[in-house]
Amino acid sequence: MKIGGESASTANITALKKRTRTSGPGSRQRSTAGGASTAAARVFNGESLDPNNNSLLPTQLITQDNVNSAPLDTDGYYLGVPDYKDQYLKLWMMSS
Repeated sequence: MKIGGESASTANITALKKRTRTSGPGSRQRSTAGGASTAAARVFNGESLDPNNNSLLPTQLITQDNVNSAPLDTDGYYLGVPDYKDQYLKLWMMSS
C-alpha cells in the first residue's frame, strides 16, 4: 500500500524523509494565507489577476526522491518560493 500526505506539513516532510510516506502536495501554508491580500495588492497596483501572470501559489508534488531538494525553511516548513517575503514587499511597494 502506498501512503501519501495531504499537505507539506513538517510531519509529512519528516515522513517522506523517513520513507514512511510516498508523496504529498507541496503548498505553502504561510503564503496561502496571503493570497487574498496579494490579490488586493495586485488590484491596487493596477496589475492583472490573470492566472497566466504567475500569480498562482506555487505547488509541487513532493516525493521521497525530491524531498531533500524541496525548498524548506530552517524549521522544515515548505517555502514554495524561497524569496516570497521579498516578493510580497516588492508587490506592496515596501522595504524590509
